[in-house]
Amino acid sequence: AQADSLGDNNVAFQVDGGGIIRRKFWVGDDFYVYDDSNTRNAFFVDNSNGNADLYGNLDIRNESVLLEANGNITHVGNYILNGANKTFIVQNGSSSNKFVIDSDNGNTDIQGTLDVNGATSVTNTLNVTGAVTFGNTLSVTNNLVVNSNRFTVTASNGNTSILGTLDVGSTADI
Repeated sequence: AQADSLGDNNVAFQVDGGGIIRRKFWVGDDFYVYDDSNTRNAFFVDNSNGNADLYGNLDIRNESVLLEANGNITHVGNYILNGANKTFIVQNGSSSNKFVIDSDNGNTDIQGTLDVNGATSVTNTLNVTGAVTFGNTLSVTNNLVVNSNRFTVTASNGNTSILGTLDVGSTADI
């Protein structure tokens, strides 16, 4: 017989206490596991499509877990990577790393364009190996130094030192 609800006693198999299944267990329809109060599905698997709903936490204690999704994954909450010498990696379809965060030091490698819409603060050295284009004013509050000392502007007084030839293409006031 088929049960219509958790309280339906007209079923072929029912266990009111604990139970152990030591062999394969086949379910030919939807699979429900209810919470202690029998008021909601704590775990549910839809037979028609394999979709599973889990109400609580999923604790997996294994060295690696493969989560493969052919569609979108929507997550509400925080992602926490907790471990020494671990990495958070985003790859493209060819398994090439495109975004990597190292858990030991927070180092981040981005293989692509970083678009920032808002103020950005850098509290340590900024190293740039490619060309730089500024679309607005560059404001420097400390000394400006080009190639060690080839061109310097002292922030406190505006003194400028040039170790090469100064070519002026227009009028110069001295």
